[in-house]
Amino acid sequence: MAPKLENVFIIYPKAVKPIEHFHADEYIGIHPENVRKLFSSELKNHLTRLIALCPVTFAEAADFELHKILRAIGKTNSSPA
Repeated sequence: MAPKLENVFIIYPKAVKPIEHFHADEYIGIHPENVRKLFSSELKNHLTRLIALCPVTFAEAADFELHKILRAIGKTNSSPA
């Protein structure tokens, strides 16, 4: 289990302990392809402990660099004047 950290949310890719024992900052990440399984899972009774888990990967370092540049542009454009 993850150590207690300030201003951090912990997202587990699966239940690592009984969900009743999760702290306020701990969640289970659900991949889009697993959403249908929630209908027959006990997790459906704990929807406030679930979060969408959509990891992103980059094929090459240049793709990640482009991502960082576009984020910087987005942050600049969304800054209050």
